[in-house]
Formats: sequence, structure tokens, C-alpha cells
Amino acid sequence: MHSRFFGRKYETTMEQVKSLNIIKYSVFFLSFVLMILPGITNKELADFHMYLLGILFLTEIRQVKAISLYSVWIAGFIYIILSEMILSPEGDDFNWTVRYLLSANNVVLIGYSIAANKQLYKYKKTNFSTRSQFFPFLLALLTIFYLYNMFPKVSMSYFYGRQLVSTMGSGTLKGSLNSALGLILPALIAYYVVHIKKSSKWVALAFVLPIFLFLIILSTRFKLLFSVIPFFLVSGFLNFDKVNLKSMVLLLFAVVVLSLISQLTKINRNESYQNRWENLSERKMVNGNLAEIIANQCSPEGCVAMTRLAERYFEDHEHTYGKSIGFITYFWVPRAIWPDKPTQVDHWLPRYFNPNMADTASTASGFTGELRADFGYLSYFFLFLLGVLLKRCNYYLMFYNYGRSPCYESIYASLLIPTTFFSLRGLNLSITTYICAVLLLLLISKFIGVR
Repeated sequence: MHSRFFGRKYETTMEQVKSLNIIKYSVFFLSFVLMILPGITNKELADFHMYLLGILFLTEIRQVKAISLYSVWIAGFIYIILSEMILSPEGDDFNWTVRYLLSANNVVLIGYSIAANKQLYKYKKTNFSTRSQFFPFLLALLTIFYLYNMFPKVSMSYFYGRQLVSTMGSGTLKGSLNSALGLILPALIAYYVVHIKKSSKWVALAFVLPIFLFLIILSTRFKLLFSVIPFFLVSGFLNFDKVNLKSMVLLLFAVVVLSLISQLTKINRNESYQNRWENLSERKMVNGNLAEIIANQCSPEGCVAMTRLAERYFEDHEHTYGKSIGFITYFWVPRAIWPDKPTQVDHWLPRYFNPNMADTASTASGFTGELRADFGYLSYFFLFLLGVLLKRCNYYLMFYNYGRSPCYESIYASLLIPTTFFSLRGLNLSITTYICAVLLLLLISKFIGVR
């Protein structure tokens, strides 16, 4: 008997699937045991989990023969959170923080693993429209609009660094539109060039290179990856639904390139490109165990430190009971209309401990930040539901994007990968970004006559 994944027959038998599930749950069990063992340091615990999560990642690929959102979540946790635990080990006062984040990650993955399997054959695929002659003109107009409006900000970032221009145009309707266009235009261009005009994916890449160059200079890794990943999926450069040697080599090459770009953009905070390449070339290879070498290629975002601040704050303060995660329901209301609109936990929590913190400074509370602020230990329940939701989103992704069908919904589906990855940095930001991108895509579909 063979397992079927959206109508495709794989060589993984049901017996093998059961064996792989046993491996997964054994890893979860070992993880929880390590957390309660006395005498194990936070650094040792983090090192062990680098290998345990690696096992889960490879087991998932072996089981589904594709890069699922389960694998993307694990990669995001390693890249954003676990790397911070390994590279910046803290004292005993961080014991609860480290164990809370590791156990919270387990809860999300367990929720994903036990969620009911459902086929999505009932979903309808939208055919791309060939009758709209307005589509190429709209793409050209939006691209010119984006490049023209972003050029001053890009120029300032190139010469003076990102922090000095991070607030230029922010908070305005035009600024929000420019930001959203930078995320969806590459995938839209790939959709038109490759699937409607039946042209080469390299032609599509040539058209979107100016947008990618702008995003690199602006040094916002979140927006860069949110734009790059959907483009490479929609255009066909990356094929996540077929794991073989060729696809894994291409994926590894893409990861290395994006890692180098990420390190470059991380340097670009307060300095110009005149010193940036020199700083990047001076990076030295880290001597240490495998976990430390991997972690050094990642990007700690301070989520562990922010979780520790939340722990200290809520020791003698009430929880926010839905106000933090509820931001996604009213984020669209301009502050000019609602001056007292609540700020996000990433903004007010660090400034509670450091009132002199600069307005342009940003922090990341991680995937537990809003839920931890709202519900305390009850956040475990909502993190479990998050895992269930992630499983449903994965079926949407597999059906619309990995099905290799050039339908308009494949663009929506491709955005789920960067959304999932950056949810590890902050749920609210990732979800609201996805909502804005989808709404803009829906609006564009009305103009081009998608049917």
C-alpha cells in the first residue's frame, strides 16, 4: 500500500509512514526529558535541540517527499531563535525562558503532526486570464511606481545605512502601498511571464532584478525573503514538491546565497556601503561544534532576550488578554484616525525597561510574544491550535503551488512559506503582511480579469 499526496503516488508505504511518525514522537519525548534533566546548561540544551530538530526536518522530508510548512517552521526556529540560544548563552535566570521557547516549539509541531489529514480536491483552481490586455501595462505601471517612489529611500540607505532612513515614508498610505508592492510584484511578474506568455523564467528574473536590488540595499531581510521566495516558486526556479539531488543542490545554493545577503544586510544598519564589504570579508569561520557552526550562519533576532523581558514584566503585571494578538484585527486603522491605538508588544515592552530607546529601534518578541503577553501559560493551548492551522495552510500550499498548476492562487500559496518562516520572529507582523499582500493581489485580480 502506498500513501497518496494530492493524487500523486509516492514510494513511502504506510508502514514507513508509521515508523517515521514513531521517530518524530520519540524526538519530542527526548526533548521534554532533556528539559527536565538536572545539571544540563542552556547551551547544552540548545546544542542537543539543533540535532533533534535536524532529525525532525529530515524525517518530514522523507515522509512527504517535499518541503512542507512543517520543515519551514523548523528552519525558521533554528535560524531565528535556536541560534540565539547557542551563540548567546545566558545564565541560570534564562533557564525558564529557554525551556519555555523549546517546549512551545514542540507544542506547535505536535499540533501540526496530529492535525487531521484532509484532501483539498474540493478547492477550485482559478484559470489565468488570457483576455486581459491590461495585465502587462498594469505590471509596468506598478513597477515604475514602486521603483520611482523607492529610489530616494534606496539612495539614502546606500550612502548612510538603513537606520537613518527607516522611517522615510512609513505610516503613510503611499509608503504602505510601496511596501506591499515590493512583496508581490516579483511573483506577479513571474506569473505573467512564465505562465501566461510562456516565456523563459530567466526573462522573468531579468525583469525583477531591479526590485531585488532595491530590497537588498534597503537591508530589510524580512521583505527581501518575502519577495524572493514566492518569485522562485511561481517562476519554477525552485521545485519544493520534488525532493531529489538536483533540487536539494539548488536549494542549498539558494540558502547559501540568501545567507550571504542576509549577513550583508545585517551589517547595513548605521553605515554606508563603503565599509560594508570590508566588514563582511572580515568575518571569520567559527571554530566549534556543528551546532555552533550552523548557528553562526543564522540570524539571531533577540527573541530569547525579549521573552525573558516578558517573563520579568508579567511577574507583577496583568496579562493583556487578547489585546496583543488582537492587533491583527485593527492594524489597518490609521493612527491619525485613532491616536490612542494600542502599540504592539514589540514596541512597548522594551521601552518599559528602557524609556530612552530610539523610536527607530525595532525588536522581535518571537512566535510566543503576543500569545505569552495575552494568556501566560495558556499560550500553550493557542500554540497547539497554531500548529493545527499550519497543517491546514500546508495543504493549501501543496494543492495550489506544488500542484504545478499555473493558477492565480499559486501566488497566494507561495506567500505562505515566508509568512511561516518569519512567524518565528513575530506572529503579528507576518500575519498582517500576508493579509495586506493577499488583499492587494485580490484587487489586482479584479483589474486583470482573473476567472
